[in-house]
Amino acid sequence: MDNQYFNGIKVILILSVIQFSVTNSIAQSDIGTVKKLSIKCQKGHMKSCDKLKKVAIYDISKDVRLAAINGINDQITLTFIAENDKNSSVRFAAINKITSQEDIVKFILKIKDGNILNSLINKISNDDLLYNIVLQHSSYKFRSKALNKISNQKVLKKIVLTIDNKNIRKKAVTNINDQEILIELAKNNQDDNIRRESIRKISNQDILIDIAKNDPVRIVRFWYGCFWVGAFGDTITVPFILPFPLYPL
Repeated sequence: MDNQYFNGIKVILILSVIQFSVTNSIAQSDIGTVKKLSIKCQKGHMKSCDKLKKVAIYDISKDVRLAAINGINDQITLTFIAENDKNSSVRFAAINKITSQEDIVKFILKIKDGNILNSLINKISNDDLLYNIVLQHSSYKFRSKALNKISNQKVLKKIVLTIDNKNIRKKAVTNINDQEILIELAKNNQDDNIRRESIRKISNQDILIDIAKNDPVRIVRFWYGCFWVGAFGDTITVPFILPFPLYPL
């Protein structure tokens, strides 16, 4: 009984070793085959390219699929893999080879992994597409990251006027340098915080004096009108402008 038991264990162990060896050799052989297919595909051999695509989509081995993806540039195949592969490493490898920024943004809006998101947002340079991330992404951290990459002043203004998050709007103002846009925001925006942030960056003394006289919110007139007028040395106008004590109310 005992001998039969131990003999059975030996058989199982031997079969396991054989299976591991065979599986390992197949994986190595497949990756070698994939590399050969990749070389042929790069040289324009279309049948090799088609085989490579099938391997990248259907092979049961994650490592083999990854090796196949390295040799693929076909954007339709890469997008299909990025959307459908069950393994996150394989999906990310495919996304990393997608060249269309519009398609990358679609994945940015779906993905939750922070490291992958950082890498993908770094690939976006189009300010309108970055605006879409700021508008639609659920994470403040990655909305801010996209916002910080935007240089187009009109797009930044659009964020101030359209985004619902007050911290994002305020952050957008700090990135605006266009004096005309800042003056418009300082005079017309309904959000006191936006007007104050805009005033911080305005250099035109006449505009600052006008705001200090006419802004409907006293604290805006004082701290962000007279204070900045005084900072530029125009102290003569301060007593004339202030119709209230020199402290916040």
